[in-house]
Order: sequence, then structure tokens, then C-alpha cells
Amino acid sequence: GSQETNDQKLAKLTAQLNTHVNNLIQSVIQYDVIDGFGRTICQHQQSHSRTDIIVKYFLSTIHNCLLYCSANQKKLRTHVALRSTIVKDIMIPYVDNILPALYERASVDLTVVEFQNLIAATQTFV
Repeated sequence: GSQETNDQKLAKLTAQLNTHVNNLIQSVIQYDVIDGFGRTICQHQQSHSRTDIIVKYFLSTIHNCLLYCSANQKKLRTHVALRSTIVKDIMIPYVDNILPALYERASVDLTVVEFQNLIAATQTFV
């Protein structure tokens, strides 16, 4: 009946999604997207607002890829942990730089990009 047809359509769409996400994750690894973000962050380190925006989208991209359970997700986690210097060279210094400003704030405002980035960094790399 139509339920079986809907189940089949859902299974086909799920398979297509899996293929596309796996290809995306493989591309993130293969084309040095992580190191590219790192280089971009270094180029804009004098502009805190630009750095915050770049970090925000970098963390969003990597976090979403790491949430997706697949063989390539495991490869990406290994790449970030062992082959890339992004955590040591970029993310730890970035967090070190934003923490004093966050401590000085009178209240916690989760809409502030630095807070969002701190939460995302924790979710992504811890």
C-alpha cells in the first residue's frame, strides 16, 4: 500500500542523504578545509569581529559533521585530533583570548557570538 511506498521513499532519501553527507565529510578532510579555516583565522586575527564570525561558522561546520555517525565521521575526528594543528594552534588560543572578555561581562548573554563560540568549541572539541 501507500505506507510501504512512503517507507521506500524514506529509505531512498535516507540513503541519498547518507551518501551526500559522507561525501561532504570526505571533502572536508581531503581538501584541507580545516587548515584553510585555520589560515583564514590567522589572516584576520587583528579583526576580532571577523575572527569571531569565521570561528562560528568553522565550529558549526565541524560540529555538524562530527554529529553525523558514519565511517567518515570517525576519520574526521581522527583528522582533527591527530593530523591537524587547529585545536592547538587556533582554538585553544582563541578560547584563551575570549575568556577574559566573557568573565568581565556583567551577565551571561548567550546571543553574544563569543559565548556561542565557546559553547560550540566545547561541544566540538571536548
